[in-house]
Amino acid sequence: MNPLFEELKEIYAGRVDILKVNADESQPLVKQLGVLGNPTTILYRNGVEFGRRTGAMSRGDLVQMFEAALSEDIVRIPAMSRQTRLIRLFIALAFFFSSCS
Repeated sequence: MNPLFEELKEIYAGRVDILKVNADESQPLVKQLGVLGNPTTILYRNGVEFGRRTGAMSRGDLVQMFEAALSEDIVRIPAMSRQTRLIRLFIALAFFFSSCS
């Protein structure tokens, strides 16, 4: 997702701050933020978290999140689709059972 964040960093320069944290090198911060998977995107508005998504996202999803961050309205960050959640669950279970054998 790094190239996508770099592109959006230029588009939203001066309006949205995009910070990247290396989870392997910043374990105390990862724990403090309650990050359970990578990548995790956390949005803050006026210092208060108002949105969080774990997993890779499309450009459109990120743009929608950034526009929500810039909006003064109360917005709902779109959740993953049911299909995406089921696919990720299946993959996680497959990895879990393959590591158990």
